[in-house]
Parts: sequence; structure tokens; C-alpha cells
Amino acid sequence: MAAPKTPVTETKTVSEARRTFSETLNRVRESDVRVVVEKSGIPVAAVVPMSVLREADDRERRRQEAMEALRQAQAGFTGVSEEEAEREIAKALDEIKQEQRLARRIVSALTQANPDLFTSSEEFLVSEVRHLLRAEEARALADTRAREGKAV
Repeated sequence: MAAPKTPVTETKTVSEARRTFSETLNRVRESDVRVVVEKSGIPVAAVVPMSVLREADDRERRRQEAMEALRQAQAGFTGVSEEEAEREIAKALDEIKQEQRLARRIVSALTQANPDLFTSSEEFLVSEVRHLLRAEEARALADTRAREGKAV
């Protein structure tokens, strides 16, 4: 798989950005260029491709989901001994490592089959696959616990 391209970043003054705004938007859209706008030599804004904004939104969504999962995990350890908690954490870390390896194999197989299939970075894709795997595992665990009569 080819290494991801390093995005090109240009810098413009406010007056230059104002004068060439339409051209700047076209360059950002067509070439994935990032443009930093400076006022008195201080960066104050950026014009970036929509993919950058989408990836930032996705990262924030995943961060919020991770925080909620952490809150749920903390609640699940109420009244559990430190030794048992450490065993459960070690088990969870092993599962995460297995999940990461599986996600990497999936992304690798897909990109080998069709290198032009994805426009996002490999790390972003691996993260997305892991997120989907975790969601599926959570549903399966909730179903199992519901059948066993345990609260999730």
C-alpha cells in the first residue's frame, strides 16, 4: 500500500485570502490543500477540505463514546476487588490487541484488493473497523447478559 500523501499547507494573509477566496476554495476542494489565514502574522483561521472536518467530527464522536464506555466500566467495577479488577483489565487489553490485529488485517486485505478504495488514512480506517467490531461485540454481550438475566 502506498504511503499516505502529506497534505500541503499554504499560508495567506487576510487581505490575500479575501482577494483570492474563490481560487482558494477551488484549490482546497480540488487539491486537498490546507490554507492557514494569518492576521498580523498570527494564524487565525484555516480553510481545509471537508474530509478533515469529517475526520475531526468522527474523532470527537469516538472520544465521547469512549468516555461513556469508561463511565459504564467504572460503574461495573463497583464493589470489585483490586485483584479481580486488574485481571479484568488485563483480559480487556488482550481483547483490544486482538481486535486491533483483526482490524488491521481487514483494512490491509481491502486495500490490497483495491488500493483506490479508500481516501482516508490507514490508521483512521483501522480505528473505524475497530469501532464497528466493538459495537457488534457490545450488542452480542448485551444479548448474552439479557438472556442470563444480568444487567448490562
